Amino acid sequence: MKKILLAFMLAVMAITAQAVTEFTVGSLKYYIETNGDAYCNGLAASAGNPTTITIPGRVTYNGTTYYVTNIATNAFKNNTTLKQVRVGWGVKQIGSASFMGCTALEYVWLPSSVSVMYNQAFQGCTSMLQFQIAAPTPPILYGDKTFYNMKKCDVVVAMHSNITAY
Repeated sequence: MKKILLAFMLAVMAITAQAVTEFTVGSLKYYIETNGDAYCNGLAASAGNPTTITIPGRVTYNGTTYYVTNIATNAFKNNTTLKQVRVGWGVKQIGSASFMGCTALEYVWLPSSVSVMYNQAFQGCTSMLQFQIAAPTPPILYGDKTFYNMKKCDVVVAMHSNITAY
């Protein structure tokens, strides 16, 4: 009985050791949520100081493809080199303070899949010139400081073939 229990425990430990919870692809870090979706969690240490990033809607790591559904809270907070961010289709939520204090950020493009942005997501992005949302309606904003202190910015919501500025 002890041998069976020991063999079972070793098997469980081997499976647990193989489970990936965090990984890096290209210049971005990701972590896996309990539901199997990936969250973008900012720049990898090896990324340097990119000025442009694209956060994909799907990412493949070690032969497994994960849906990237969220940009994590504080993911790029206080990054002073990012100028352009494109978010791929499939990303649904922008976490609190995800891009807060990104003072060089000038341009953001979001797909129609983004339905929620949390408080302070883009607060203090003082260089923002254009924030474009390719959706028939803007995302739901949780909190009143999602765009706080964005002095020069035009928010553009693309409604099918029409573009309306807000």
